[in-house]
Amino acid sequence: MPDARDVYRRHAEQYDLLVAREDHAGNLLKAIRELVPLEGADAGALLLRPGAC
Repeated sequence: MPDARDVYRRHAEQYDLLVAREDHAGNLLKAIRELVPLEGADAGALLLRPGAC
């Protein structure tokens, strides 16, 4: 697993692509909740749902 310095030094382009899509407006969780009930769910079960990935 790379540390922060390694990420910035060796993976800067990929990191920039990742943070450029950050949910700064806070819309992602609302959109997910409209699609999938999250109360009582665990992350593993949500990822195993058909079409989740």
